[in-house]
Amino acid sequence: MSSFEAATAPIDDLAEVQLDQGDDEWKSSREFSHGERVTAVLPIVMFESTRPLIIDQPEDDLDNQYVYDRVVQKGILVAKHLRQMIFATHSANVAVNGASEHQLVVRKAQKKGHVTLAKTLEDALKLLEGGKDGLLARLRAYGLL
Repeated sequence: MSSFEAATAPIDDLAEVQLDQGDDEWKSSREFSHGERVTAVLPIVMFESTRPLIIDQPEDDLDNQYVYDRVVQKGILVAKHLRQMIFATHSANVAVNGASEHQLVVRKAQKKGHVTLAKTLEDALKLLEGGKDGLLARLRAYGLL
């Protein structure tokens, strides 16, 4: 074997990720939708290490309730004490409810991205929530105003 060849060996066992569908039914990872893949892998990724973690839009293909309950409450708020996490997100659930400590706002102008530090979470919310009017409209729709 030359020094540039990889050594190979047969593996008899194969790990498989499955999702509990309830009533003792399990769904194989080969049948997962993109969102189901994220729900299976994201908790592993968030807690597998203490090294910094960078994730681009963890909320993609997930419903908002799952993002709030699992990604934020049982993921970010627990893991942020174990490691540095950096998220590119469009979700106020991730930034606000995840108790974001620093927010960078990326704006596109003339085909270039420009990064600015949002001085406050309120600055970031202008983009994430559609501004004060967007947030107030949602609160009215919920019957909270």
